[in-house]
Amino acid sequence: TIRLFYYLEFIGGVFVAPFLFLFVLRYSDQTQLINKFLERLLFACSAFFLAMVLTNESHGLFYGSVSAQNNGYFLAVELEKGIFHWLYASYNSLLIIAANILLVRMLFSVPDLYKGQVLIMLFGTLIPWLAYILVVFGNYPFGLDPVPFFLAVSAIVLFWALYKYRLFRTNPIAFKTIFEKIS
Repeated sequence: TIRLFYYLEFIGGVFVAPFLFLFVLRYSDQTQLINKFLERLLFACSAFFLAMVLTNESHGLFYGSVSAQNNGYFLAVELEKGIFHWLYASYNSLLIIAANILLVRMLFSVPDLYKGQVLIMLFGTLIPWLAYILVVFGNYPFGLDPVPFFLAVSAIVLFWALYKYRLFRTNPIAFKTIFEKIS
C-alpha cells in the first residue's frame, strides 16, 4: 500500500510544473509563445512520466525499488532512483527555472506599484522548488517528502497575496502595456 500511495501522489503532482509554466507565460504577457503544440507537448511529457511511474513495477526504470523503511517513528518510503526519475526531475526543474526567469525579468520591467505582486509570485514558486531540489538529491527528513508541506506554505503565501496585493485582479503587464500605448 505504501507503493500505491506513493505512485498515486504523481497523478496530480506531475502536472504542476507545466501548469505553472503556462500560467507564468500568461501572467508575464508572453502569450505569443503559447500554442496548441506547446501545450500538447508539455502535457504529453507529463502524461508519459505519469505512465512510467504507474507502470514502474513492470520495468523498474523510474524507481529501481520502492520499499518501506522504519525510521524510528514510523514506516517511510525508501527509493532507488532510476533513469526516468532523473529525466522527470530535469523536466520539472527546467519548467520551474524557466517560469522563475520570466518572473525575474518581469520584476525589472513592471512599475514599482506591481513589484510586490511579482515578488510574491516568485517567492511562491521558489518555496516548493527548493524542497523539490532537496528531494531530488535524497534529502528526506525522517523519510518524509517535504514537497507537499512546502506546497502548503506556498499556497498560504499566495492566498495571503490574493488579499494583500489583490494578486490576479490587476495584471502588472496590462498596466505596463496601457502606459506604453499612451506614450
